[in-house]
Amino acid sequence: MDNVVITPHIGANTVEANREMAMTAAKMIDAVLSGETPEFAVNEPVFE
Repeated sequence: MDNVVITPHIGANTVEANREMAMTAAKMIDAVLSGETPEFAVNEPVFE
């Protein structure tokens, strides 16, 4: 199909995406250490 671009999974591995992931992780670590519930908690029941 002419309107489809297919990339391997690593296609999202860009400098910008890696920087954003690192910043998000740092913000979530800061939230937990400050006694807050992180925005993207995988084990959310632990924070209830």
